[in-house]
Amino acid sequence: MTVVDHHHSHQSHDDQEPTKQSPPSVVVVVVVPFPLQSHLSQLLQLSHIISSHNIQVHYVGYALHISQVKSRASHALNDAKRIQFHDFPTPHFLSPLPTNTTFPSHLIPSFEASLNLRQPVMSLLTSLSKTAMRVVIIHDVLMSYVVQDSDSLPNTEAYIFHCVSAVSNFAFMRDAAGRHHDRPEIPSYEGCLVPEFEVFSNYQAQFLFKSGNKCGHLYNTCRLIDSEFLDSFLEEMRKIMGGNMKQWAIGPLETVTIFKNRSPNKVKGQGQNKCLEWLDKAREELCVVHLFWEHNFHGR
Repeated sequence: MTVVDHHHSHQSHDDQEPTKQSPPSVVVVVVVPFPLQSHLSQLLQLSHIISSHNIQVHYVGYALHISQVKSRASHALNDAKRIQFHDFPTPHFLSPLPTNTTFPSHLIPSFEASLNLRQPVMSLLTSLSKTAMRVVIIHDVLMSYVVQDSDSLPNTEAYIFHCVSAVSNFAFMRDAAGRHHDRPEIPSYEGCLVPEFEVFSNYQAQFLFKSGNKCGHLYNTCRLIDSEFLDSFLEEMRKIMGGNMKQWAIGPLETVTIFKNRSPNKVKGQGQNKCLEWLDKAREELCVVHLFWEHNFHGR
């Protein structure tokens, strides 16, 4: 077992934070992703979409994870002129070797280290709130602890991002509530998660409903696939968080990862991935949508 030591920052944060002399902005968006590649890349893609509407986006995280998501980005970063990366110094955390389980349990220490982002993220939000009329926070559901203090700033509004579909959230909540008889045809999460991650996610849930500035949920899905479960989940959330809670299906978001060593000859029909070869040969009436950790099949 080794210890990761990346106690540095790629940029000076004093230069990144706005000053009193900065011209006021109507709205800025602060994106707070969970430090796992599939989560990081989805929110980076969403940041590109938002910034394309001439809105300033602040994408935050540890220097290690910011460097990783930038190196794997499918978009040219020089086109992201309105995305400002805030790479906070990476703390020390254990980095054990990967296990034989399908769940990346060796990354649990880095997940737990993300809790230390609470103070630097709040400092950034406080600074931005002084110069912007509205500060919109889009945070991964697994970063609820980090943004818990944001409701102390009157001009902030927070939106909870789910990188999985509504049916996946339904299964997770059903299992957590012990309602296994409810829609038994939908597979259970049992055995998919390690106990340490269940503890971490349950801890995040404590802060999901405490902040008074929560305005809605964003799902990486579409109503064509998930309409039934989106409506069901909204009903449940309104019981917990109030009748004004809203939600949006904003996906599927592109989650392409660039592999720089990939041969340029591996294009369609020339040694491409076997899953893509199968998809090319599939019937046209079969629609396949892949969402993180799950497959949904929907025939027309």
